[in-house]
Amino acid sequence: MLIEHKSELHKMLDHIFDQEGYLSKHFNGYAPRMPQIEMIKTIANALAKSKPGSPFHAIVEAGTGTG
Repeated sequence: MLIEHKSELHKMLDHIFDQEGYLSKHFNGYAPRMPQIEMIKTIANALAKSKPGSPFHAIVEAGTGTG
């Protein structure tokens, strides 16, 4: 489940994965895919919420072609 507000973390990920973002400038043919972006934001949320001794978990299943 994604957080609805634009956190600084999500802004950073958008800067990387957007159509005009870092990846598109460094990899010819890069095209953003929403399932891939949603997946990375879910993983980032889990990592950001984890604390030593109290991990936050996320289970992600990616369909073929998601990345």
